[in-house]
Amino acid sequence: MVEDIIKSKKDIQLINEINVEDLVNYIANKMNNGATYIDCIVTYAEDFNIDIEVVGEIVRDSPILLAAVHEEAEDLNLIEKITRLPV
Repeated sequence: MVEDIIKSKKDIQLINEINVEDLVNYIANKMNNGATYIDCIVTYAEDFNIDIEVVGEIVRDSPILLAAVHEEAEDLNLIEKITRLPV
């Protein structure tokens, strides 16, 4: 129980320390080499030894990243496609 609370506090601290701009730049660099958004996010978590759920919180807080990952997941048939109205 205490360990869970300590881990939770560390995760919150990591979320506050990770700069969204750094993550976006990392993704852009990896995508130039042919990687997907999802691969980039997983690799970022592995490279910086960050729990994937912490990086997921950052993605969820960024509407642009969240939309890009969601669209990619739809294209890969990982989630059900959403019908969007034309803009």
